[in-house]
Amino acid sequence: MVTPHYLLLHSKHPSPFPPLTLSKTKRSLISQLTELKHQYVEKDRERYEVDPEKAKEALQKLDQQLQTLSNKPVSTPKIRASDVKLTRDEMVEDSPEISGSFLTSLTTALLIFTIFYNVLFYFVIKPSIDGPDSPPPQPTTSFTEPRVLE
Repeated sequence: MVTPHYLLLHSKHPSPFPPLTLSKTKRSLISQLTELKHQYVEKDRERYEVDPEKAKEALQKLDQQLQTLSNKPVSTPKIRASDVKLTRDEMVEDSPEISGSFLTSLTTALLIFTIFYNVLFYFVIKPSIDGPDSPPPQPTTSFTEPRVLE
C-alpha cells in the first residue's frame, strides 16, 4: 500500500511538513502527530500575535463611533402620513374609455377569425397531421344462412 507520505517523498515538490517516521506502535505515531500539531500552533500564535494595546485602542475608536451615531438626532419626516388624505376619486385611477363601436368591431373580428381558423384547422391542418382517411373496413361475413337456435 502506498502512503501519502511516500508519495510526497518521491515527488518533485518538497513537502511543507517534516517527515514522519512510522513506527510499529500507535503511541509513538500519536505522540509525533501531537508534537507536530503543537509546533504549528506555536507558529500560528507568533504569526498572528495581537498587541493588547492596539486592540484596546481600536475598540475605543469603535465605541466612540457608535456613541456619535447613537447621539445623532434622527431627522423627522417632512410629511406625515396622517396629513395626507386622499379622496375616493383620487384613490381610483381613471381607466381609459373604450367606445362601444370599437368593442363591437373587435368582437365581430374575433368571431370571424375564430370561424376562419376552425375551417382551416378541420380541412387543412388536421388532415395533414392525421394523414389521408382510410376507407372503412369491409365486414368479413360469409353469406350462409343463419342457424336458428332451438
